[in-house]
Amino acid sequence: MHRPRRRATLATAAAAALLGGLAAAPASAQSPGPYPVVASGLNNPRHLGFSANGDLFVAESGVGGDGPCIDSPEGGKACYVTTGSTTEITRWRGEWRQQRVVTGLPSLAAPVDVPDAGLVKGGSAIGPSDVDVTGRRFVVSVGLGANPSVRDEGQATAGPSSIEPATLPQAFGTLVTGMLDRHKAFLDAVEQGTDLSPDWHVFADIAAHEAQTNPIDDPDSNPASVLRIGSRYIVADAGGNTIVRANRSGDVTTIAAFPDTMVQAPGAPAGTLMPMQFVPTSVARGPDGDLFVSQLTGFPFPKGGSTIWRLDRAGHPTAYATGLTNVTDLAFAPDGSLYAVEISTEGLASGGPPIGALVRIPAGGGTATVVAGGLFAPYGVALRGGAAYVTTGSVLPGAGEVIRIPLR
Repeated sequence: MHRPRRRATLATAAAAALLGGLAAAPASAQSPGPYPVVASGLNNPRHLGFSANGDLFVAESGVGGDGPCIDSPEGGKACYVTTGSTTEITRWRGEWRQQRVVTGLPSLAAPVDVPDAGLVKGGSAIGPSDVDVTGRRFVVSVGLGANPSVRDEGQATAGPSSIEPATLPQAFGTLVTGMLDRHKAFLDAVEQGTDLSPDWHVFADIAAHEAQTNPIDDPDSNPASVLRIGSRYIVADAGGNTIVRANRSGDVTTIAAFPDTMVQAPGAPAGTLMPMQFVPTSVARGPDGDLFVSQLTGFPFPKGGSTIWRLDRAGHPTAYATGLTNVTDLAFAPDGSLYAVEISTEGLASGGPPIGALVRIPAGGGTATVVAGGLFAPYGVALRGGAAYVTTGSVLPGAGEVIRIPLR
């Protein structure tokens, strides 16, 4: 079996599902139902979260560019440019407003349409995947979805506009940080024609940690989410199949690693097994302080094959909710119930566009019930004020949205 499809990090997993034409789905296919749209026109939106003052921030993985490039696990090339960003969503006098407040972040995506893989130019991008805003400081996880060595000199290939040696920025596969106010000054300077550099820098190198430790399979890193607990950040590395912790100095420690499991190989005689990778996509902190991990799974993305795992203080996992499919994000409600997003309820290899759902697991675990179904490529979820805010169209350039789903 093709290893990258088995590993299937976040963006690559979604793109593998595009075999049935996911990226070609029109924007009108998104968010059916009576759910108001609070932000639109987003580029491959992924996780999102509220700041203490109630502003909502969403990570946009960008639309890639035209070089340098790496081989894409879905076929063709994924090429770089600084189109990754973070958008702030606020409510003012009854109206929703949105503004990109962090820009210039790295992004990888197909530079052209790839019909055989179901990809459109700029779709299923790899880049900013999650954001935490504390006060005016932001921390953004930036994906990679490849062996960390592709960031080294000569490991990437020249793109159509590349003249210099092909090297990807070291910001891929990291946590980056900066101050919103200072970055706003940068944006104002750009409007005035001043040549300045974006105000952010690498805070913790998750991909370098994966290259050094690599507890599971071949080296691969894709920081998919970030959760702040005090002065530390918990990261789900969907490529490394690990949960890691970064301290305020940027030192990274593995706190859990998830081995492959053997599953039925698709299209093969019964009993023919193949390894399926775990692919953690997010971490949430439960009411008791334990960590809960969402599992996407790697190829073959079986329906009902995803589990939400509870980690004890020693990092040992136990199943909390089973029978889910391709889970990408988690959020606890004040009553202890857990909300989860399934990017595809039929499985990412089922063919056709991924139609997913927001589901609810009762406090203490149990059977999930559907809160909102029929969502086009949903991805992240954040809760506030009796509502769930969910990103949809998470693998499309310029067509992503955030919708508001009432919970009572």
